Amino acid sequence: MSEQLAQYPTNHVVGIAADEATVAACRDAVEGTELTSSSIEVLAPEDRDQVITPPESDVDPLLRRVRKLFGDETPHLESLATALRNGAYVVTVELPDPDDVGDEPHAAGKQLIGDALRDAGAADITYFGRWQVEQLAQRA
Repeated sequence: MSEQLAQYPTNHVVGIAADEATVAACRDAVEGTELTSSSIEVLAPEDRDQVITPPESDVDPLLRRVRKLFGDETPHLESLATALRNGAYVVTVELPDPDDVGDEPHAAGKQLIGDALRDAGAADITYFGRWQVEQLAQRA
């Protein structure tokens, strides 16, 4: 049966940290960036029971229709739930709202946080936007 994270992490860069040392490195890396307004949250493996939603059959029909129109992010959310089940940590970093800072600064901040998480040892770095999920590539 399909399981999903309970809350879609809109406007967050998300990474998977294998252990607590990587989580600490991620915190330090994010705090060391110029995006001081970014907040970091960590879901630990023991939190996994609190972040699972009902199966797809329990999802509102309107939400199902919206998913069909804009794309279904279930596979991305399921990979995060699987990481938690397997003992990893999910690190989420909220970015400033793109409407407040503009598109170019937002894109630069998204890449900056993605690079910081990657440099700290996090894997599967992904940006969850309003309308899409984007795998963040390594900087060139």
